[in-house]
Amino acid sequence: MAALVELVDGLWVEILTHLWQTTVVLALLAALSLAMRRAPARMLNALWWIGLAKLLVPFQLVAPVFLKVAGPRAGGEGPSRAWLDGVTVWLTRADSVLDPAAAGLGQRLARLAGGEVVTVALLALWCAGAVWLLSLLAKARGPAVEYVPSEELPPEIKMSLGEALAGTGIPRSAVRISPAPVMPATVGVLRPRIVLPRVLLERLPAPELRAVLLHEDAHRRRLEPLQVVVQRVGAGAFYFFPPVWPLLARLRETSEMACDEAAVRAGVSRSDFARA
Repeated sequence: MAALVELVDGLWVEILTHLWQTTVVLALLAALSLAMRRAPARMLNALWWIGLAKLLVPFQLVAPVFLKVAGPRAGGEGPSRAWLDGVTVWLTRADSVLDPAAAGLGQRLARLAGGEVVTVALLALWCAGAVWLLSLLAKARGPAVEYVPSEELPPEIKMSLGEALAGTGIPRSAVRISPAPVMPATVGVLRPRIVLPRVLLERLPAPELRAVLLHEDAHRRRLEPLQVVVQRVGAGAFYFFPPVWPLLARLRETSEMACDEAAVRAGVSRSDFARA
C-alpha cells in the first residue's frame, strides 16, 4: 500500500508539473493569437492545436525523443549544430520555469499531493469524473441518422444535388441525404461523409447549396470528426484543468471559421454564403 501511495504521489507531482508547463505554453499562445488576430482562421486553428498537443503530450515524453533524434547531429558543425546549441541553451534557461521540481519546488508539490487518504481520493475522483464525462460525450453523438439511397431520390433532387456539386471536386459518394430535418454535418471518424437534409435540397438554390457543401467538405478534408475525438480525449483526461475548456472553444470557433474561409476561397460569393 505504501508503495502504491508513493507511486501515485509521484504521478500527481508529474501531473502538476505538466499542467504548469501547459499553462505557460497556453499563455504564450494566447498572446501570439492576439498578435495574429487578423491572420487566416486556419493558422489560428493550427496555433491552438499546438496548445492541445502540449496538453496531451508532456515535455517529459518529448524531451528524450528530441535528444535521441538530435544526438547524431550534435557532433557536426554548421547550421544544424548552431540550431541545436540554441535550443539547448533555451531549454536550460527555461528549465527553472517549466520544471518546478528542478527549481526546488518538488517537495512542496509532493506535500500538496501527499497524504494517503488524499492521494487515493484524488485518483478515485479523477477516474470517476473522466468516465462520467466521456460517457456524456459519447451520448452527445445523438441518434443514428438514416439515409435515402440515391436510387430512391426524385429526379429533381438528383438534379439539384448534381448542379450544386458541379465544379466543386466533391465526390458524389461523399454525400449522404437524410429524410430527417437534421443540420448539415460531417460524420464518420475513419471515412467522413457529408450529411445533408433533403429539405435543404428542395429549398436552397444551387449557389447557396454549393456554399453549404463546400463548407462541410472542408470539415471532411480536415478530418474534423477525428479531431473531435482527440479533443474529447483531452477534455476527458483533463476536465479539472480550467484552461482546457476555453482552449476547446477556440478550436471549435477557428475550425468553423477556417471552413467558412475555405468555401469562399473555392469561389462561393460572400453574399451566397451568408444567405446559405
